Amino acid sequence: MAKHMIKHHPSEDAVTLYLERPVQRKMRCIGAVMDIKGASRDITTKRIYKQWTKLFEYACDGNGKTYICTDWLKFSNFLEWYKSEQASTGGSYMDTPRIDGIKIYSPKYSTLIG
Repeated sequence: MAKHMIKHHPSEDAVTLYLERPVQRKMRCIGAVMDIKGASRDITTKRIYKQWTKLFEYACDGNGKTYICTDWLKFSNFLEWYKSEQASTGGSYMDTPRIDGIKIYSPKYSTLIG
Protein backbone atom coordinates (compact mmCIF):
# COMPACT_ATOMS: atom_id res chain seq x y z
CA MET A 1 0.00 0.00 0.00
CA ALA A 2 1.33 3.42 -0.95
CA LYS A 3 2.14 5.78 1.88
CA HIS A 4 1.34 9.46 1.72
CA MET A 5 2.69 12.51 3.43
CA ILE A 6 0.75 15.69 4.02
CA LYS A 7 3.02 18.71 4.20
CA HIS A 8 1.93 22.02 5.71
CA HIS A 9 3.21 25.31 4.31
CA PRO A 10 5.50 27.00 6.87
CA SER A 11 3.76 30.40 6.89
CA GLU A 12 0.32 29.88 5.35
CA ASP A 13 -2.65 27.74 6.35
CA ALA A 14 -2.15 25.46 3.34
CA VAL A 15 -1.28 21.85 2.61
CA THR A 16 0.18 19.71 -0.16
CA LEU A 17 0.41 15.95 -0.54
CA TYR A 18 3.08 13.57 -1.79
CA LEU A 19 1.34 10.57 -3.30
CA GLU A 20 0.97 8.78 -6.61
CA ARG A 21 -2.69 7.81 -6.80
CA PRO A 22 -5.76 8.77 -8.83
CA VAL A 23 -6.96 12.26 -7.93
CA GLN A 24 -10.10 11.11 -6.06
CA ARG A 25 -8.02 9.04 -3.66
CA LYS A 26 -5.55 11.92 -3.27
CA MET A 27 -8.42 14.19 -2.35
CA ARG A 28 -9.54 11.83 0.40
CA CYS A 29 -6.00 11.47 1.75
CA ILE A 30 -5.46 15.22 1.95
CA GLY A 31 -8.83 15.67 3.69
CA ALA A 32 -10.95 17.17 0.90
CA VAL A 33 -14.67 17.15 1.55
CA MET A 34 -17.31 17.25 -1.17
CA ASP A 35 -20.04 18.66 1.05
CA ILE A 36 -22.59 19.73 -1.58
CA LYS A 37 -24.55 16.75 -2.85
CA GLY A 38 -24.81 16.56 -6.62
CA ALA A 39 -22.52 19.53 -7.32
CA SER A 40 -20.35 17.48 -9.67
CA ARG A 41 -23.42 16.83 -11.85
CA ASP A 42 -25.34 20.09 -11.48
CA ILE A 43 -25.10 22.27 -14.59
CA THR A 44 -24.37 25.45 -12.57
CA THR A 45 -21.59 23.99 -10.39
CA LYS A 46 -20.06 21.25 -12.55
CA ARG A 47 -17.40 23.51 -14.14
CA ILE A 48 -16.50 24.97 -10.75
CA TYR A 49 -16.26 21.47 -9.28
CA LYS A 50 -13.86 20.47 -12.08
CA GLN A 51 -11.65 23.47 -11.30
CA TRP A 52 -11.70 22.50 -7.61
CA THR A 53 -10.57 18.94 -8.38
CA LYS A 54 -7.78 20.31 -10.63
CA LEU A 55 -6.34 22.07 -7.56
CA PHE A 56 -5.77 18.67 -5.99
CA GLU A 57 -4.11 17.32 -9.10
CA TYR A 58 -1.66 20.22 -8.96
CA ALA A 59 -1.12 20.06 -5.20
CA CYS A 60 -0.71 16.29 -5.19
CA ASP A 61 1.76 15.99 -8.04
CA GLY A 62 4.59 15.22 -5.65
CA ASN A 63 6.82 18.24 -6.27
CA GLY A 64 5.84 20.02 -3.04
CA LYS A 65 5.59 23.42 -4.75
CA THR A 66 1.80 23.75 -4.87
CA TYR A 67 -0.42 24.17 -1.83
CA ILE A 68 -4.17 24.52 -1.21
CA CYS A 69 -5.45 26.58 1.69
CA THR A 70 -7.15 24.38 4.25
CA ASP A 71 -10.45 26.29 3.92
CA TRP A 72 -10.68 25.12 0.30
CA LEU A 73 -10.52 21.48 1.32
CA LYS A 74 -14.31 21.86 1.65
CA PHE A 75 -15.97 22.37 -1.73
CA SER A 76 -18.63 24.67 -0.23
CA ASN A 77 -15.92 27.12 0.91
CA PHE A 78 -14.29 27.09 -2.52
CA LEU A 79 -17.67 27.54 -4.23
CA GLU A 80 -18.54 30.50 -1.99
CA TRP A 81 -15.21 32.18 -2.80
CA TYR A 82 -15.59 31.39 -6.52
CA LYS A 83 -19.07 32.94 -6.77
CA SER A 84 -17.99 36.04 -4.83
CA GLU A 85 -14.83 36.43 -6.92
CA GLN A 86 -16.77 35.91 -10.13
CA ALA A 87 -19.25 38.60 -9.13
CA SER A 88 -16.44 41.10 -8.47
CA THR A 89 -14.08 40.24 -11.36
CA GLY A 90 -16.36 38.77 -14.01
CA GLY A 91 -13.76 36.03 -14.55
CA SER A 92 -14.25 32.32 -14.75
CA TYR A 93 -10.73 30.82 -14.85
CA MET A 94 -8.43 30.71 -11.86
CA ASP A 95 -5.09 32.47 -11.90
CA THR A 96 -2.59 32.02 -9.08
CA PRO A 97 0.90 33.47 -9.43
CA ARG A 98 4.02 31.69 -8.24
CA ILE A 99 5.72 33.34 -5.29
CA ASP A 100 9.31 32.23 -4.78
CA GLY A 101 8.57 29.24 -7.03
CA ILE A 102 5.56 28.12 -4.97
CA LYS A 103 1.83 28.34 -5.76
CA ILE A 104 -0.64 28.69 -2.93
CA TYR A 105 -4.24 28.33 -4.02
CA SER A 106 -6.16 30.52 -1.59
CA PRO A 107 -8.39 33.61 -1.50
CA LYS A 108 -5.30 35.61 -0.59
CA TYR A 109 -3.36 34.76 -3.78
CA SER A 110 -5.89 33.50 -6.34
CA THR A 111 -8.22 35.44 -8.60
CA LEU A 112 -10.52 34.71 -11.52
CA ILE A 113 -9.68 36.01 -14.98
CA GLY A 114 -11.12 35.80 -18.48
